[in-house]
Amino acid sequence: MLAGEAFRQSGTISNASLNGPVAFTVAGSDVTAGPFAAGAVFNADGAGNIASGTEDLNDAGSVSPNAPVSGTYALDASGRGTLSLSNVDIGTLTFAIYPTTNGVQMLDTNGTLVVTGAAFPQTGALSNGTVQGAYGMNYTGATANGELDVVASLNANGAGHMTAIQDISNPGAGPPSSGTALTGDYTLDATGRGPLTLQSFLGQQNMAIYVLNGNRALFVELDPDIVAAGAMEHQ
Repeated sequence: MLAGEAFRQSGTISNASLNGPVAFTVAGSDVTAGPFAAGAVFNADGAGNIASGTEDLNDAGSVSPNAPVSGTYALDASGRGTLSLSNVDIGTLTFAIYPTTNGVQMLDTNGTLVVTGAAFPQTGALSNGTVQGAYGMNYTGATANGELDVVASLNANGAGHMTAIQDISNPGAGPPSSGTALTGDYTLDATGRGPLTLQSFLGQQNMAIYVLNGNRALFVELDPDIVAAGAMEHQ
């Protein structure tokens, strides 16, 4: 059973359609290992090259954080393209990509991964101060007890700390938990990436966060017992 969304493509699509700083997250399954999530920030030059970037990967609890990556991409007027990101330690991820008005849609084509997600342009100078005010947050993950779904309302102080109230559904671990406390700490570098640590009755959760702008950020979990990806958006 499948469900999805369609987004408009506009203008003439070429390598120049992917230009500047970009962040993405993808999630799905490694067919030989289990749940999979990855995220990255990179800089596209508008001519098919990615000279530098940083990738975080959680392959069924096997975590590879903060890995430097480089790569290439090719887009043509059909509206379709390819993207390759490589690191000497974690190998190469390859994607079919489709630029749209709602980000660059991504589908992994490695063969051993069933993974999708989207990439979005990053704008403005990025720092801890970029993340400030009230946000809605959600993420979906996989645990030993099955699927984990979380929604939260949080407030970030712009100086690396946030407080929140969250609702959690993890049927394998018992009934839903409503209105429980959550705190977090984050540290962003100039690429918009950094560690995000959450504290709640679930324990400490270690994330990598990728800020797009003052209104939106993506993140993936980098813990061996939870494989998750999510987003937060300004309220």
